[in-house]
Amino acid sequence: MKHVDYRQIDELRALGEGDQLALLILEQFRETIPQRIAAIDSSIAQADFAGIRRGVHALKSSSSYLGAVELGALCDQMESLSPGESLDSLRALRAELAEECRLTVAELESALRA
Repeated sequence: MKHVDYRQIDELRALGEGDQLALLILEQFRETIPQRIAAIDSSIAQADFAGIRRGVHALKSSSSYLGAVELGALCDQMESLSPGESLDSLRALRAELAEECRLTVAELESALRA
């Protein structure tokens, strides 16, 4: 499965010198993932749906610069859940979210460092 829309990476390449800008954004993204996931976890633990939406939206926004389409779709799914939804559903999506972050970063590193 392709996790990244490389048209976004091509746009970053056009703005910077080769892959340097994309690598810089990837590094910043990778560094913020643990904090963003922790904030989402905390919000899930408190059944704070507004906090979940904020955390997921922040992750989606930062990942969009890198063309992380699958991650964005998963974030959209989590943002759309309402307080009436099961927390178990959120926990399952959160597990998928962490895995999708890992897969996206791995794919981008492979492509940009090749």
